[in-house]
Amino acid sequence: MSATAMLDYLMSNGGFISPTPLQVDQYIRHCALYEVRDDNPQALNTAYLGVNKAYFLPKDAQALFDIFALDSNLINMALKKSTEIHDKTHVIRNDFNMGTIWVMYCVNQTKSIPVLKKKACLLALLKMLNYKFFTGKTNHLFPYGVDEGVMEATIDSLSFKCDIKNPETPTWKAVIEAHCENVLSPASIHKNTLLTFKPDGKVGYVLSDLQTRLGSKLVNIASAYYENHKNKTKIGETTFTTTDPEGEKVLKELKASLDSAISRIVTDVLNVNTFINYEDVKLVCKLVPAVRPDMLRAVLSIFSNMAYTQYKNKQAEEVLEDSKHNRLYSGYRTLITELIQKTYRHCVMSGVRTDSHLQVLNKTRDTYRASRMANQDVITVKNSVDYFVVKNTKYTREATLISIRTAFILYIIIMSFK
Repeated sequence: MSATAMLDYLMSNGGFISPTPLQVDQYIRHCALYEVRDDNPQALNTAYLGVNKAYFLPKDAQALFDIFALDSNLINMALKKSTEIHDKTHVIRNDFNMGTIWVMYCVNQTKSIPVLKKKACLLALLKMLNYKFFTGKTNHLFPYGVDEGVMEATIDSLSFKCDIKNPETPTWKAVIEAHCENVLSPASIHKNTLLTFKPDGKVGYVLSDLQTRLGSKLVNIASAYYENHKNKTKIGETTFTTTDPEGEKVLKELKASLDSAISRIVTDVLNVNTFINYEDVKLVCKLVPAVRPDMLRAVLSIFSNMAYTQYKNKQAEEVLEDSKHNRLYSGYRTLITELIQKTYRHCVMSGVRTDSHLQVLNKTRDTYRASRMANQDVITVKNSVDYFVVKNTKYTREATLISIRTAFILYIIIMSFK
């Protein structure tokens, strides 16, 4: 059998498809809907593994064949024709996996699809393939879920060489997107294979390489997690003790600079032009990819206008109670003060070096994005920012609210660095 057995079989048996712009749009939408379905946003838009579960279901695989009117039996028959593929893990000899690479080839060959839409479709195809690998491997590595405190400690302890600790890729969704964009780049080792769908061995290698690269990242974290679990290394309520002498010493040394930062920020917030720095906005949006710069600027502008109104009405230090008698910092001065003080205390007591802005930002982002928190001071700050966002913006989706909350808090912390 030739080295192009799969290509020859599919081309001679009506397997080639010419995707239409409508089909391309449908698959791009399918990918976007997958990313916001059920608990998928909580699982993908985080640095943690196993805290929230995401699943790739049979209907997600079937959507590829339904949308592009592709017969999965043709893919299976083409795989049987190839003698160059020796796969013991069933990663390559899987109709959805190989079907994805085939559809990518067909999209590349179709002239009627605009360039930008073609790129978006190729990215969506690769992302869905990687979501299958990601969810399958994660659920295999953590079949019974995880201890969130141990997972938090595990991620915190990772080297900054790890993709998930890179400010450019702070979530698994961002890691996967960067991985896919690399595969689609002109410098990719798979570029020619995706354009030609030959030889069979190299087509198979596209799949094995994708699965191995992502899987190895997950396995390394799982190994560190189970080691920490065995040693009972975790971040939880006990690590937030206020009697730690070293932590208290650091906090005392920080007090003057934090007081100065708070004083400056509560003044700057009254002038929207002083308060909003576009470079800082762009940095925050890299840390929280789900938030666009225009979204964050709008929220910051609303907060600045609210602060000015409160300043005139002497409501800057207002504190409310919700229906469950929980405190809420509704006054802008109180909110900024508590946000900075309690966030830095949490960072110090968790072992973060406050002279490392990157460590502070990563810890802050991971803390306020977590679905469960043990520190009541942090919970109060989180609830207070949520109160502001829900009351003053149009956003209602939980995933969007979490992202806006995290972005707002990160922006205030970045202001404290100056």
